[in-house]
Amino acid sequence: MNVLLTGTFVSSLGDKSAALAFALYAASMGSTALMAAILLAQLLPSLVLGLIGGYLTDRYGNPLWWSAALVVQALCFAALSQVDTVWPIVSLIAASSAAQSIVGPMGSVLLRELSPVERRGRSVRRRTSLDGMAGVIGLMLAGLSYSWLNRSTLLLVNSASFLVLVLCSLVALRGSVRRPRFRGSARARPERWTGFGVLLRPEVFGRQGVFLIFVVILGTSLEGVVGIFYLQHGLGLGNTWYSVAIASWSLGLLLGSLRVPVDRASDAGGRLLGASACVMGAVIAAPTLLPLTGGSVALAFLIGGAANGAFNASVAVVIAERASSETQGRAWAAFAFLAKLAILLGYASGAAAGMDHARALMFAAGAVPVLIGLGHVLTRSRPAPAQTPEVSVREGSST
Repeated sequence: MNVLLTGTFVSSLGDKSAALAFALYAASMGSTALMAAILLAQLLPSLVLGLIGGYLTDRYGNPLWWSAALVVQALCFAALSQVDTVWPIVSLIAASSAAQSIVGPMGSVLLRELSPVERRGRSVRRRTSLDGMAGVIGLMLAGLSYSWLNRSTLLLVNSASFLVLVLCSLVALRGSVRRPRFRGSARARPERWTGFGVLLRPEVFGRQGVFLIFVVILGTSLEGVVGIFYLQHGLGLGNTWYSVAIASWSLGLLLGSLRVPVDRASDAGGRLLGASACVMGAVIAAPTLLPLTGGSVALAFLIGGAANGAFNASVAVVIAERASSETQGRAWAAFAFLAKLAILLGYASGAAAGMDHARALMFAAGAVPVLIGLGHVLTRSRPAPAQTPEVSVREGSST
């Protein structure tokens, strides 16, 4: 299991480096259309194929399929390092995203199944923390090295990181006493085909919890588009303080994910989820109401990032511990679908509204999660008891 987490961390570093490489490349070309096309190529395959991938994971899943998809992604990014025109770039990104969407849930399920029952929540939290750490380190290293490594080299590094994850996954499977297979009862009920029924169960998130998750991701995505315009043009933050504020949020993501009480999954699915949404929303809305300085914005963003990290880790822990083994693939796929849809709507809304409405949109992006999160805290102050622990699919120590 530790080997698999190490591979996941290395792959996340590569992903962050590639994301920054594409952003800087699009900026150097002066092409907002290229950046928009790249984002769509990343999101649309997930919306179209992600739910199918969750079903296939539960019904026919084999962890080796995931390794094969990672090899496809490595080949796509190796090819991306050699092309400079728009449509080949967009097509290869879409192909990589499609491969990840079809078998992506298997990665989350594999980590869960390779962990002992009593450590599943802790393993998922560690993965979330490592993703946050990769966000801080990967963006910093990529930003510092872009000028002398160039885009092609960073994309090759990302390609290599996929191969590292393939190797780690194979080592983890070889070291396990029994190779996991994710065959469940995907045919059980039609309403569970997509996994939304799993997320909507009261003991998982319930309808209000699913709505809260969607609203929070929509709000943070909207802030990601309009925030830079308001903070720099409305509040007067310079490039340096804006960069510090963004770095503070990323650091907070890492710190917040480390504080999720994995031994209290019920609370993580109820009060903690709502409370972290309230804090996150308040931080996003605060600059639109108060005359904050650069230092105070950075401090607020550190707190907001910590709440964001706790929120993300809480969602992951609840899915891992409360969704049954038979529905894990569909549950992760349904969550990914909601997240990608919210991100797409947030980006589209921010881009359509433009800079003139940046302050109003940033306020709404923060205020709505505060209201929904407060309601979630009040209505789920006594969350449902957690599931009876399942029998582990294997015996012996984790890798």
